Parts: sequence; structure tokens; C-alpha cells
Amino acid sequence: MDHFQDFSEEELLLNESFHNWVKQANPVDIAYWEQWLAKYPEKNRVVHNVRNIILSLSPEEPDVPPQEVSEAWATLQQTLQARKQPVSRHRPVSGSRVKKWYAVAAVFAGMCISYVLIEYVWLAEKYIAYATRFGETKDLVLPDGSQVILNGNTQLKYKEKWDEHDNREVWLAGEAYFSITKAEDTRQIKFIVHTDKLDVEVLGTQFTISNRKKSTQVVLDEGKIKVRQKADTTDMFMQPGEMLKFCNTRQEIIKKMVNPQMYSSWKHKKMVFEETSIRELAERIEFTYGYHVLFADKELTQRKLTGTIPSDNLDVLLLTLSKVFDLDIRKEKNQIVIKSN
Repeated sequence: MDHFQDFSEEELLLNESFHNWVKQANPVDIAYWEQWLAKYPEKNRVVHNVRNIILSLSPEEPDVPPQEVSEAWATLQQTLQARKQPVSRHRPVSGSRVKKWYAVAAVFAGMCISYVLIEYVWLAEKYIAYATRFGETKDLVLPDGSQVILNGNTQLKYKEKWDEHDNREVWLAGEAYFSITKAEDTRQIKFIVHTDKLDVEVLGTQFTISNRKKSTQVVLDEGKIKVRQKADTTDMFMQPGEMLKFCNTRQEIIKKMVNPQMYSSWKHKKMVFEETSIRELAERIEFTYGYHVLFADKELTQRKLTGTIPSDNLDVLLLTLSKVFDLDIRKEKNQIVIKSN
């Protein structure tokens, strides 16, 4: 499970690692995105579109004489000034003139596209975006002093400047732990985490959000938060120790008491389990490390695990799992195959 798979063109355009791949500027980023494209070939069209946008910011000029470009530019300005005047009947234009104007039009198309894209990038620069690779975590401090820890395969973005009188908003795709600084005027200033399915409104508190392909879940450590489903206007309030999970396929919400440490232990480079099935562990591995997990026997998925396993090294995690359950676990390219010994 890979949340980069669900990125929009805008989010890819803001991704520094993706820019490095387009410009072939960083061997690590090049290797990562080549592997990603091989894994998700259906995303080639989106990637191709964004790549063209990035490259088009420095387009090659068509072979049209500068004088003709200047004349056409003056004509275009006159046309724009007089666009409210009645339009006269069209007169036939010779083939050679049509070709010439096609060429000039190509210049203006490039100029207009470049202008729009540059303006878009200027607007986009008002946002700050972070993305983690598979197996990577990153500590962040937001403009208001709130602390965020991103798990692997996660993206977070927010406005560069936060006005003290406006809501504090971030957009999350992936998994992150939040420790929010309480605003001076909690009646007016809100901290809101946006995901594709849920909006989480926060006071001063600590919680974990996991926004994945199959579900979005919120686990509250301390404080109080309000959750709103985007397809509904009903507000749901959470208390410490509660987990709220929205299932995308069934479009239903599950709320229950849990041990919050199980869901935020990854920020301490470990995974904590309490009667956790190997299937659930496999889903965490897929999302965090980018491998597809295959089971030779479906009965293996029902085995339960209780304990703590280091999570900062996938090989150590798999070795521990194989010893505990007496399993044969092998990595094969982008897959992990699990069998009984």
C-alpha cells in the first residue's frame, strides 16, 4: 500500500524528490521513482503530465523570427483591448498565412502556458511540503511550534505563513503523530488536519492519524479532538484512549478503546503488538516499506503476535517474525513471500 500512488498532479509538482527525478539530479531519487514507476505502471500518464509541466518551465523557443513575434504580440494586445467590440466577419486567409500564424500561435501558446505555470509555482511556493521515503521517519516543527513526526511513505503540506488570527491547517497523506501547541484563543483559532476522508479538528493534544488506501484512523493519546467525515456534517468527539476508524470500502465508522502506544510506537523505531494478526502486520509492512506481502498459506494470516519488534530495520523485523512463528520469509525484488517451514 503506497500513498504516493494516490498523489494528485499538484502534489507531485510540489514534491522535491520527484523534481530531482525529472531533472536526473539525485541518484537516490532517480532509483526510488524508477522503482515506483515499475510498481505502478498505471500512473505513467499522471507522471508524464507532471514531468512535462516541470520541463515546460524552460521550453525551447519555436523557430519564428522575433519581429513576427513582436508584431503578433502587439496585435494580441490590441485584440484584448477591443474584445468587447462587435466581431467582424472573417475573410479567407491564404495557406501560407495560416501556417505562419500557426507558428506564431505556437509561440504564444508556449508563452501563455509558461506564464500560467510560473504563476502556479509562485502560488505553490506559499506551501511547504514534506515527503518521507519507505522506512524513513522525519521530525518536523510547524510554524506555531506544534511537533509532527512523519512515518514512512507519508506526505504533509501546509501554508508557509500562518496568520495568528486564521485557522492552522495541514494536509496529510500517510501516517503521522501530532503534538499540538494550544492556541491562546481556542474559541477562535482551530488546528485542522485534512485527509481525503476525514477532517480532524484539534485543541492542545497528542494523537496519531493513519490515512491509508483502505481506511483512515485516528488514535487519541491525550486531550480532545473533533472528527468530521467529509461526506457528512456530523461531528464526532473523541476521548483519550479511543480509536476512530473510517473504512473506505464499507463507508462505515468504528470507534473503540485501544492502547494508543500500539499505534504511535513507530515514532520510537519499534512496533508494539497485542494479539495483532500477521495480516495486519503485513499491511503495515506494505504501507511503510513499499513491499507487497504474499502468503503461501492463508491460514498464516490468522496467527496472532504480542510483543515489541524493532521497526527501523526491515531485515531485523522479518528475522524476528520468522523466529517467533517458525516461518520461511524471503524478499524477492519488491515482494516478501511468507511460508511455513
